[in-house]
Amino acid sequence: MPSPLRTALLVLAIMLLPGTTHAQQAVSAGLGTEREVGGVFSLRGTALEVAGHVVPMAGLGFGIRISPAMELAGEGSFALRAVPISPRAPSDRSELTLGYGGVVVRYGGRGDGGHSGVHAHLLAGAGTSRLRSPLVDAELNADNFYLLEAGMDYRFSLGAVPALAVGGGYRFSSATTELPTVRSGPMKGPFVSLSLLMLRAP
Repeated sequence: MPSPLRTALLVLAIMLLPGTTHAQQAVSAGLGTEREVGGVFSLRGTALEVAGHVVPMAGLGFGIRISPAMELAGEGSFALRAVPISPRAPSDRSELTLGYGGVVVRYGGRGDGGHSGVHAHLLAGAGTSRLRSPLVDAELNADNFYLLEAGMDYRFSLGAVPALAVGGGYRFSSATTELPTVRSGPMKGPFVSLSLLMLRAP
């Protein structure tokens, strides 16, 4: 049965296709001759597929706008609930919690100050996953991992400063070597997101 997140991403891709020409126009415009730097603040809600479960996450980001088409920011996200890990026996029942952050680059827009149109983004960073047993109320193990997140979103202008973005993509991740029960790669997978951005034009 297809994953609900993969289905949502397919629908999102179809919706974004008519707007890709705007992103191409932004790329052809380049950084332009802008010298001033603007700012960006973002609140992001994300739904990830982790170990076969849909996990809601919340994120916060701050950054600078190098040009109307390009943004560079730092962003961090954390899971709003634990992920149940399939046990080999009922007594082995455990839960996975995670959080990650990194540097994200966004590019695109319609030439209206980046408030609308298609934007592509790439996030490179690291995170921490923790395995916990609710039966004994104790942490069993923890490990760090690296990740690369690539995606696209479509922005809708809400005024001179705020904008709303709907998007999705895929998250690639290194293995968590210290957590054998999650070593098979559940940290990577598709995601969909909804973001509220506050943009100050450069």
